[in-house]
Amino acid sequence: MEVGPEKWSRCKCPVPRYSFLTSNIAESFNSRLWWARRLPICSMVEAIRHIIEKWFNERHEAAKSFSVDVTPEALSKLTVELERSRRYEVVPMSRTAFKVKSSNKTFKVNLETQPCTCVEWDTNRLPCSHAVTAIRHAGDDISKHVGDYYQAAKLREAYSYRVNSVPPLASWTIPANLQGIAIDPPKIGKQAGRPKSTRHRAPTERTTSR
Repeated sequence: MEVGPEKWSRCKCPVPRYSFLTSNIAESFNSRLWWARRLPICSMVEAIRHIIEKWFNERHEAAKSFSVDVTPEALSKLTVELERSRRYEVVPMSRTAFKVKSSNKTFKVNLETQPCTCVEWDTNRLPCSHAVTAIRHAGDDISKHVGDYYQAAKLREAYSYRVNSVPPLASWTIPANLQGIAIDPPKIGKQAGRPKSTRHRAPTERTTSR
């Protein structure tokens, strides 16, 4: 609590935060590089560049093939919410405000300001089942109410950049104030025991042999 709940709690964060903040991506990438970590430093950096370049190209081509306005992950979640929405009753209060009734609860949805009293839409920036019910009743396009980072156009933009290769050393332009400066490797004390080559897995993750 000393650092403040806005640092680790999504409901207290002053800005929208996508999904959950974990170190899984760094750990997974580190596991992908298990073979490159044994290489000399320059070779390892080049291996990392090659992997990132390959991933960017693959994801760029995959994103270009999307036939809908939202990402596949968002489409999968919206499909679930759409199925749930079929069980609800909707009561219009105005052109953009609706009451959505389930078996024992009533939620208020406003399509103009995009809140729902279940707060799921506010938190995830993806319409909840109550919001989907109201959007369908209004005859609007669900994809228009999806957060920017679920939009297929944003995904295509993210992977539109290219990872450039490092030019030959002879073509480098080194500033005069950096010429002749030697950079020594960091002094790192060797830890006891054999270094780990795989990340710690969560109890719910299945382990597979390499």
